[in-house]
Amino acid sequence: MLKIQKLGSFQDISNPSSKYDVTDTALAISNDNDVTLWDLNEGSQDEGILLHGHHTQVTTVTFSRHHDNDDIILATGASDYIIMWKLGEVLAAHNNGTLVRGHIFSSTSGESPNILRFSPRTIYFCDVTDNQLIVYDYDNTKIIFTESCRDVSSMDFQSDTRVVTVTTAGRINIWDVAQCCLVWQHTMVQGLSCVTANEEKLFVTSVSSVVSFTTPNPELRFHFEKDLDLCLLHHSWDGDVTKGIVLSLLCVESPHCDVISRSSVTFVLCAMNRVIVAINCDNQESIVMQYIDCDVIEPIVASQACLSQDPKTKKITCCVTSMLDPTTHVFHLTLPTPNNPLYNPTTLTPTFVSSTPLADTSPLRGQIKFNKTATPTNDQPITFKNKVKSSGYKSSPRMSMFTPKTNAPRKVTKQLKLKCRETEPSDWSMLMTSQGGATGCSAPVSVRSIAVDETTKQFASVFNDNSVQVMSLPLLASNNKVKHVTGASNTLGCSWSHGASWHGASRHGGWLLTHTNDSVAVWGSPYTNTAALTFSIFGDEDKKQHQTKEIVSSQFYYLDKFILVGCGNSLSLFKFHLEEKCGDEIKRYLWKGKSKLVCSQEATSGQNISSFAAANNYYSYIMLVGGSDRNINLYDFNVCKAIGSYKNAHSKPTHTINIATGSSLVTSSNDLFMTSAISDGIKIWDLRTTSSILKLNQHSNKTKSSSCLTPCGRYIATTCDEKSVYVYDCRSYFPLQILKLKSKPTCLRFTPCSTQLLVGTDSSKISSFSVKK
Repeated sequence: MLKIQKLGSFQDISNPSSKYDVTDTALAISNDNDVTLWDLNEGSQDEGILLHGHHTQVTTVTFSRHHDNDDIILATGASDYIIMWKLGEVLAAHNNGTLVRGHIFSSTSGESPNILRFSPRTIYFCDVTDNQLIVYDYDNTKIIFTESCRDVSSMDFQSDTRVVTVTTAGRINIWDVAQCCLVWQHTMVQGLSCVTANEEKLFVTSVSSVVSFTTPNPELRFHFEKDLDLCLLHHSWDGDVTKGIVLSLLCVESPHCDVISRSSVTFVLCAMNRVIVAINCDNQESIVMQYIDCDVIEPIVASQACLSQDPKTKKITCCVTSMLDPTTHVFHLTLPTPNNPLYNPTTLTPTFVSSTPLADTSPLRGQIKFNKTATPTNDQPITFKNKVKSSGYKSSPRMSMFTPKTNAPRKVTKQLKLKCRETEPSDWSMLMTSQGGATGCSAPVSVRSIAVDETTKQFASVFNDNSVQVMSLPLLASNNKVKHVTGASNTLGCSWSHGASWHGASRHGGWLLTHTNDSVAVWGSPYTNTAALTFSIFGDEDKKQHQTKEIVSSQFYYLDKFILVGCGNSLSLFKFHLEEKCGDEIKRYLWKGKSKLVCSQEATSGQNISSFAAANNYYSYIMLVGGSDRNINLYDFNVCKAIGSYKNAHSKPTHTINIATGSSLVTSSNDLFMTSAISDGIKIWDLRTTSSILKLNQHSNKTKSSSCLTPCGRYIATTCDEKSVYVYDCRSYFPLQILKLKSKPTCLRFTPCSTQLLVGTDSSKISSFSVKK
């Protein structure tokens, strides 16, 4: 949460027409023709320092830091002069008892400055009047740029050479003062009141308290637009404020853990009448905090507010003037960071990779007991009985009395050839090209889901007519061989096993897992006629439950040792055993697979599980479960209990959870996963943090979309409501590429080696995309 600490209150030092600015060490407030400077350091004097130099009413004040001697500078403006006050000289003169003097920077010729601003390194100084924008060279006190402008409500420096202005008519202008030209312009629908910017980001607020975040490129792209009134209305905090006006806006950087090569996270602070709202620009989550006054019980209602951040110490200071009494309050703000206990209160950080041994009562120790079969007659020992006339055995015993030594063949040592990687992971930021496609059905039906097998280089697709097909990779225009899983009917989803060296899968191909509303089946190559294992998750006593609940999803788990099934609001763990088929063609239909329910636990407090995911290519205890209550729970199957939860992860229940588990070619060094929900975009999470680290919502997903994450955890592909596929980089807000299709995409999947992207459409066609070499 956002931490706010009060530094002090100042009584009767301002009037309704006062202007002020604040740093972490000083506060300046105008009062008619004079300015009072207050030292905020501990142990400083209780009385302010009076700065007298103007002959008319002071209309604006602003602080900055000089880039040479690191001295704080205070600029005051009136209709007569612009005066610069160096705080080091002011404090020295005040302590010596001499007259405090300022330096006249420029004459304003009767036009009162409305806004004064320093550039980040104090190279330029900007003055905004009612009709003109003037930029000075600070060291030479010369005018280098002038521009006629009206109705400017706020301005800020985006960099040392770029000035951003917003007007009450909704126009945004960015000027390059070094080149003396307009570099970017945009007009909003509503009037704008505040602006703050840095080198890459631009934030503006409208008169209706809507914060917009954009990147000033030739092609305008808004990252998000957040209504602060709705934020206050739906935020779970102890207060009754539902509306407000943005009085001040500030863009700040807060230290952040390096989870995806991001050294910091950007926050935009909005000071309103009664609260401060901090918006995380990466995940768009907001934090609300009231102005706290320990001396009075009533909350503070601000008429004016000012925010600032020291460029070196990174301290954030907020100054507000009370609307009900002439009191000015100063606060220090602390943003949540991973190093701050406010950010991650848990001491034990979970991880996907199992780091502790199995518990004695863990369901992952479950086994299937087999009945002991009778020993065949030929394998029984020879016995001699007195009452039996026959010898008692049917064949001579199998034993060898003597084996002569012959010339044994020489052992030929084979040189082991190192298997090099067939290909390297692709850079999906490069231009992509279509490699071809295949049509699964003669009738135009939608492709429901796609699952890729890394070892056997094939993939399975489920269609809306409940049929399943298996195709080989790579999917080229000349390679359209299709295997129909003829025995699978009413199939809703499928997934592949991880290993292909167990139970004869290396000879026949990988094992395919499919599920219907109430049953699960495991198929072996050639995926026809009869499944190797079929079982229903409902018993005879659960017929009523079967009518109201159905299987959400199923997958292999714990390196193919278990089958995990989600149904209703519970997760069921099944131990299974598959016997290899007999080589006899007459007995090739005889499968002897067995299954056993090991554990069934309630995994969410909601009525149903909306989605779940678990790693299968390494030993992992952690399960991610999304429920209809919009929460994402962390469930540990080693101890059979929930160990954490992400409350209100999305505005709607999550329909996709994907873990960056890595592959044989790509390893994932962090605990990243992604989630997706209808009308709420995609969120990227790190298991070591308590909130999402990035939100991607440049695509339209008013309906259920399909999203997938590359095994390396760097790229994300998602379908949208339009006939296109968006490819994102997890380190950027905006898509890398937008793939246009002739039909609406319904599902997609990266190959485990991240070299191909398979996209299924509503016309029963599956297309393949790869990076253009």
